Amino acid sequence: MQYLCLIYGALRQPCILPACGRRAVEQAHLVCDDVVRASRHYLAAEALGGASATASVFVREGVGQVVPGPLVSGSEPLTGFLLIEARDLNDAIRVASRVPFAGAGTVEVRPIRPLAEEREGLP
Repeated sequence: MQYLCLIYGALRQPCILPACGRRAVEQAHLVCDDVVRASRHYLAAEALGGASATASVFVREGVGQVVPGPLVSGSEPLTGFLLIEARDLNDAIRVASRVPFAGAGTVEVRPIRPLAEEREGLP
């Protein structure tokens, strides 16, 4: 089963603050990729741009609206994601706990619900 691991707040740790430079952040993401690839659970991983480069899009009653910034602004910004293959939620949690960013932020683990399963219930 596939799981999406959302990485929050990881870039707040002192060794990869913006003052350390872009290269340090890139290195941290590469280490993270290596850890997950070595576990054979890896499907995809990417860092996300900052909140200042984010827009939230809403369509209400046919009218589109764009709001600058993330949908939810909290104390821990969404900074990246991993897409993994795991036997079950416990296996996915085990993989997420080995991700280097888990020590500096939070890794939220969510199961992917295949669209094919959703379509089977439609008339």
